[in-house]
Amino acid sequence: PAPERYCTTSPNSTGAAARIDWSGSTGVADDDFALTADGLLPGGFGLFFHGAGPASTPLGEGNLCVSTPIQRLGISQADSTGAVSRAVGLGGPFAAGTTRCFQYWYRDVAGGPVGFNFSDGLEVLFCN
Repeated sequence: PAPERYCTTSPNSTGAAARIDWSGSTGVADDDFALTADGLLPGGFGLFFHGAGPASTPLGEGNLCVSTPIQRLGISQADSTGAVSRAVGLGGPFAAGTTRCFQYWYRDVAGGPVGFNFSDGLEVLFCN
């Protein structure tokens, strides 16, 4: 099945709400799965991360949509349009038959007193 978005996202200081998406294949053998996010602060920093299942816990200026244990995929910087992408090397926790939930965390100092926000979540079932 195709990956599915879930969880709610909150507007950030630009007035937009960050949304996560994907490209490529969920086939582990294809190894071309990538994550994207838009609605971010142009030039802002953040990171994609994943966990074992879905959640919906208020945190920061939004919702943490991924359950523990959580693993980070590395820091990214949004481009001038407020979009970011990252290739995800498949293997390890992304074995065929496993489901992982992804989200994007980003700094937004002007967005509220806590200074960070999240995208919505993306649930992915990896296959052969």
